[in-house]
Amino acid sequence: MITVAQLRQKAENRYREVLKEMLRGNHPFPLKIRYPHLKTSGDLQELRNSIQAIKSQGKPSLSFGYSIEWHEIETRRFGRNQVPGDIFFSTAEDFFGYIGKQSEASETLALADRIRSRYPVAYNWTVENHRHLSGRQPAFWESLFCVIDYLAENPFPDRFARELPLPISTKFIEENQAILESLLQTVAPQSHRPDGETFQERLGLKSPESLIEFRILDPKSGSGLPLDHFTAAASQIKREFFQDLTAVLITENRLNFLTLPPLPGLLAILGQGYAITRLKRLPWLADCPLFYWGDLDIEGLEILAHLRRIFPHTQAVLMNSTTLNDHREFVSTGTSKTAVSPSLEVHLTEEERRLAQDLGSSRLRLEQERIPLSHLVTAMQTLLSLKQTVEPEKL
Repeated sequence: MITVAQLRQKAENRYREVLKEMLRGNHPFPLKIRYPHLKTSGDLQELRNSIQAIKSQGKPSLSFGYSIEWHEIETRRFGRNQVPGDIFFSTAEDFFGYIGKQSEASETLALADRIRSRYPVAYNWTVENHRHLSGRQPAFWESLFCVIDYLAENPFPDRFARELPLPISTKFIEENQAILESLLQTVAPQSHRPDGETFQERLGLKSPESLIEFRILDPKSGSGLPLDHFTAAASQIKREFFQDLTAVLITENRLNFLTLPPLPGLLAILGQGYAITRLKRLPWLADCPLFYWGDLDIEGLEILAHLRRIFPHTQAVLMNSTTLNDHREFVSTGTSKTAVSPSLEVHLTEEERRLAQDLGSSRLRLEQERIPLSHLVTAMQTLLSLKQTVEPEKL
């Protein structure tokens, strides 16, 4: 036996399915609602109450709603009675009206037609993104179409979003990035860079440059800069500033970065975790020995992999099983991640992948600030010595 409330819930559960079918141009009516048929073996009055409740919520009792196909049955116990068989909605108006979605469905279908009329290639987009097609004011869609049309005609404008010569709110693009990018990819794929890291990069818009912190660790460096510790936008830092330096060390922990001791020929850069990918704005790093020192845990190895995806020649410093074993007294447990993402694992060496498996299964981590800086000095001197023996060069 089914209650009226359960019957309504079953109908409501079909809403998205029915709407998508109509957006595809199909006509899913009459729409049958499956339910367990009433049992005629129970109490007669209970049976009659259930039948009356179901009958009262359908047509013709209501102006819209489900229709009932009645069957006449005869039992020894109750004699001849009419009981509901199939319950179905004959029309879209009956279905949407019954579940209280008439206005939303009408708005969605009308807007889908409007979008398809303007952008025929967006036919499937309206189906897959139907949840976005209701509940917004007409002015929203006018602004969205305005931006889409502009970017389609002016790919990668190299301006800030608020600089675009459009009659829209200055915050419209910033506040509606997801739906804007999604529709633009469909309507004007030539105006979208799928490999961009940020929304601005993918659409060719300017964004405020993130600042990068540097330290020149060689006290004898003739860099020509009036200071040895500075923060600047990537576009301001040129390779020629560091002619006397021979390698770059990227480190994660800021206190470690600030307390790095003097090291001949070395430039230090603060990595800032997963934001390390912003260092791709320093393309000259591809032409010099590059070292990375981070926490010895899953996150640290993932950040290393992110950096290697940009600069494949990056060498890890003090991020191996030997370092882990030599500093067991400083190892802690409880990392949030237990495995390196498969897409990043390919940028690790075989030894690093094995180390990641060990760290993940044991949930261990060795924070870099727990390692004495004297160990870093020794490791860097060894690595720089090897580098200079094999391929002496300067930045």
